[in-house]
Amino acid sequence: MVLDSFTGLDGVTSGQRSKVEEYLDRVNFTALECRANHSRAAAARGEVSTVLHECSIDPSRFALGRCNIVFKVRFSDGVVWVARVFTNHFGVIREQDSAITDFFRSEVETMQYITDKSNIPVPKVLDYDSNPHNPVNFRFILMEALPGQPLGVPYSHIPHENRRHFLKQLADYLLQLGSLSFSAIGSLRYDRKVGSTKIVPRSGTVSVYSSSLTFVRDIRCRENHLLLTDETFPSTKGDRELASKVLMRAALKGVQTKFSAGPFPLSHPDLHYNNILVDAQYNITGIIDWSGVTTVPQEVFASVPGFRRPPGSAIQEAEPYAVCLEEFVDALRERESVLLDRGDWLVVSDFPGSNSAECLNKALEEGMPWRGIAYAKYLVPIVVGEGTTWDQLLGKESK
Repeated sequence: MVLDSFTGLDGVTSGQRSKVEEYLDRVNFTALECRANHSRAAAARGEVSTVLHECSIDPSRFALGRCNIVFKVRFSDGVVWVARVFTNHFGVIREQDSAITDFFRSEVETMQYITDKSNIPVPKVLDYDSNPHNPVNFRFILMEALPGQPLGVPYSHIPHENRRHFLKQLADYLLQLGSLSFSAIGSLRYDRKVGSTKIVPRSGTVSVYSSSLTFVRDIRCRENHLLLTDETFPSTKGDRELASKVLMRAALKGVQTKFSAGPFPLSHPDLHYNNILVDAQYNITGIIDWSGVTTVPQEVFASVPGFRRPPGSAIQEAEPYAVCLEEFVDALRERESVLLDRGDWLVVSDFPGSNSAECLNKALEEGMPWRGIAYAKYLVPIVVGEGTTWDQLLGKESK
């Protein structure tokens, strides 16, 4: 079963509602509709025309992401676009305006690059504005609306008769993305007209990285600084300090020295089942929300989430997750020679569902420091050893 993600405030928790409403009130929807009208006319005629298509946006129907609010743009002739408005409503991106503009442009250009260099179903960018002071009041992207709906359920919940084909498609698209690799870790800049590319510092950093170990250490240091000062939820200084140490160990545990010098592939920053569109037969019709896409260490790329039973879930869920993981690993093994034959790539199929993947997925999450203590407690058995408790570690730290 697939789900419609444009649920508006119905899909927003009570604690988030006032913040989301505040940002919704600031979006100039009339200006956004006007820009969409002009963009479509320009695309159809080669220049901006005075004959404009009529479109409308329903502000009450939206999908909410970590940094963006997404709306459907409906034209009078039935054509539908998507408007993704970069509101940064939860303050996940903490950089200066100029850095955010670079971050935003890199996302647009990377989506164009992936479209040009692969057959991964990425939305086509139709127009965008990286100026935060434009008439809409926020940066935005206008893009094609891909067919299908968000998967909306864990992979293990896909009907058996459809799941194997879905996982083969996912493996194929993942390995295509892995083939788009570079010599440094950072954000991609792509000049589509001449086909040139370069890697520039990613948001929050001052230089590109040529070492996975250095990158992982620096990112975790930055996140630890946020964690140690975070007061979103009640916590003790001891808990925060211990969490920062456990998460650093987890981050470094997930990296293999052999591949620290790259190459470094492009990676989707949140390959969650809600960012994968499917049709009624569970064919993948689109992969969306590329906000924050960069090149990364191979281990981070290969740590595909969603193949391990979530903490606290019912024990009977273990077998469906295990079967699903086995099917995905088989699909990767059938196809990963496209990377392994190069001689400078790790075995991608070794990572999904592994302890290394859990360490990297939890320890390298950015902009959400309030999750740090919970993640660290979950990772203690992996990082320190089975049978070790959080309280035992706190006791040792206090001595």
